[in-house]
Amino acid sequence: GQPITGNIDNNLHLTGTLDNIKASGHILFHEGSYYGILLTAAEGDYTYDAGNTLLNNFVIKSPFADVKISGSVRNNNALDFDIDADNVNFSKMPLHLPYPVEGNGSFKGHVGGTFDNPAFNSTFNAGQITFNGKKITNVTGQCDYKNDILSITNMQCQQDAGKIALSGYMNFITEQVQGNVQADNISVQSLLAMAN
Repeated sequence: GQPITGNIDNNLHLTGTLDNIKASGHILFHEGSYYGILLTAAEGDYTYDAGNTLLNNFVIKSPFADVKISGSVRNNNALDFDIDADNVNFSKMPLHLPYPVEGNGSFKGHVGGTFDNPAFNSTFNAGQITFNGKKITNVTGQCDYKNDILSITNMQCQQDAGKIALSGYMNFITEQVQGNVQADNISVQSLLAMAN
């Protein structure tokens, strides 16, 4: 089982035989958490057939993001989901950084792997993000997560008249951070504050 808490409302339709049950329905999960992350609600349509679960137009709401999901969980626990996350509030995300991060953004991507070891790749963009009190704008890039490592590639943004390009990773187990930054016409004080 997965570490999940909360309440479920479910409309379920069963067909098939006792040794091959098929199900379809609409589910509403509310007032709960998954792996300790607070979820306001999760709602959508699903089907279950031959051990495979298919989700259609599933919407997950949390204090830090609204996420739309479509895809499947195969009978071998393999995940295959397309995701679209809007209104991602960085100040409410569990980012584990040594300073506050503020701003809103969006992610579009794919979740694979398994429940115990998910893999995620996406593109992201944000109009403005504030790291440790220093604002950057027009943020775009690629974000990948696998084996507890978050990798950011080809991140580009602006700060006033300057430009920043960044790639790097963060290991959530060891808390090790490594990366490369190319800064053009950026205040040294601002860059050091963000790299703190």
